[in-house]
Amino acid sequence: VTTLEEEPRGEFTIKSTQNVNLELAQAILLPVRDIIGFVLGPVPMIDIKGFGSVDLHLEGTKTFGVLNGYFDFKDASVTLNGLKTYLTKGNGRIIL
Repeated sequence: VTTLEEEPRGEFTIKSTQNVNLELAQAILLPVRDIIGFVLGPVPMIDIKGFGSVDLHLEGTKTFGVLNGYFDFKDASVTLNGLKTYLTKGNGRIIL
């Protein structure tokens, strides 16, 4: 749902299946971030592979966006671009 006001505002709920491809989920999440304007930290600089699920609620304007929810991952491989930082066969939950 989006509404047009002085500053455009949006509200989105994103809920995936239990075994979504995390690389695909990241590719979808980045454009949504650009529309709503919430902070993703280092996520744009991460190369991620594996499977997991997301349950996110985003709302607000591009100036002030709010993100709540969680991100589960299993058997994931994560590399932070530019640093020799990596995770292999990782499992966990990130609460946002």
